[in-house]
Amino acid sequence: MKFFYSEALRKNLNRDFALEEDFFLVSAGDVLMIFLLFWLWIVVLNRIFKLHERGVSVAPGFLMIRTQRVNQFLDRCAEKLRGTWKKIWDLAIILGFLFMFLAFFVFFSNLFAFIYTPKQAAPVAPIIPGITISLASLPYFFIAVAVVIIVHELSHGVAARTEDVEIKSAGFLLFLFIPGGFVEPEEESLNKAPLRSRARIYAAGTMPNITMSFALIVVLLNFSLFIAPMWGGPQGVMLTGVRDESPAEIGGLENGDIIEKVTIYNNYSQYVSELDGNSSKVKDMTDLFDALEDTKPNNTVVFAIKERGNIPVNVSEPPEELKESFEARDLEGYIGISYTTYYPPKDFTKTIFGNQSKWLPFHLTQLVVWLWLLSFIIALVNLLPIPPFDGYKLLGVTLEWKFGATPKTQTITRIIGIIAALLLILNLTLSYIISGWTILF
Repeated sequence: MKFFYSEALRKNLNRDFALEEDFFLVSAGDVLMIFLLFWLWIVVLNRIFKLHERGVSVAPGFLMIRTQRVNQFLDRCAEKLRGTWKKIWDLAIILGFLFMFLAFFVFFSNLFAFIYTPKQAAPVAPIIPGITISLASLPYFFIAVAVVIIVHELSHGVAARTEDVEIKSAGFLLFLFIPGGFVEPEEESLNKAPLRSRARIYAAGTMPNITMSFALIVVLLNFSLFIAPMWGGPQGVMLTGVRDESPAEIGGLENGDIIEKVTIYNNYSQYVSELDGNSSKVKDMTDLFDALEDTKPNNTVVFAIKERGNIPVNVSEPPEELKESFEARDLEGYIGISYTTYYPPKDFTKTIFGNQSKWLPFHLTQLVVWLWLLSFIIALVNLLPIPPFDGYKLLGVTLEWKFGATPKTQTITRIIGIIAALLLILNLTLSYIISGWTILF
């Protein structure tokens, strides 16, 4: 899902000034075919090698690998810092409720935006590889989702063992295309645990997600500092995508081009006549975004490309199929590029990575963005008090802990859960009605 849409986010997520392009989008039919072939092979291998005898469970679209090594790891972690863990999980309960309130605020605010100011509403859609996520983003998505989910589940497991709740099984799984991990506490042991212990266990999973989301913001804001040992500071903007048949492709821009300056002319005649245009030096992607933000159809933008010279591009209107997308709805001028800040590799970095050295900061940025995005989204959505999310369990056990297991507290929990579910469903529905579930990433 995508919950926040702002100019700052647009710049930091490597957006085109006009549009998040989907250069490598596959059709829903392609995704379905890949999905069917992959899982067909899984079923065949399961039958041939009898994987169920080795702790592997296979069902349509679902693969689960159980291992005792995870249980042993959880026991070691819980035993070493038991007192510290309890304090951390108490803090997780507080953060859990803060994020629960934040989730209500975000979704209520977005719902009102859909009703009163639809153009300002952020799109809300399920993350579906190949449909709401482009093929180009899938490698970053798969790595990030695996890290985020595994860390989430391991935290549940450590909290459970810290509170002496037995673990029934633990391991790794693959659901459809999405990798992850799981920790399954013994139901009877969990139900016998004190209410405060259960609250700690339910809140523990989102603690690393929240922590990671804040830590990764620091990394993104200081990215050049983190890569300084191997790359220099920002020295332009590198093109990471040029849309087919776009003004950029027609003008001659190519992937990997490094933009050092742009000059904007009112029209091509002004450029040919060598009249003065509006020039801007480009140090990073924010500079390019700002320079191109107000371009209009029929403007001519001259890109000063490192080692290639000046390349003029005539701005056009966006294609019809892109006009209704969330990111193009206020768009006037269209060029058809995506880009990232260029960090020149140092000599020893070139020696190690060769021609790929200039691309690595881009890949690292995308991975960090996805880690941040999924950490924040999973923390936010999972803490909505909707069955069977952790937020619902945390709310229910906390109300029971504070006010007792009365019919009134159970009714309050159910009512809040219904409100939260309706809130999420309305956001999804209105987002689909207004623009459909188009590519968001």
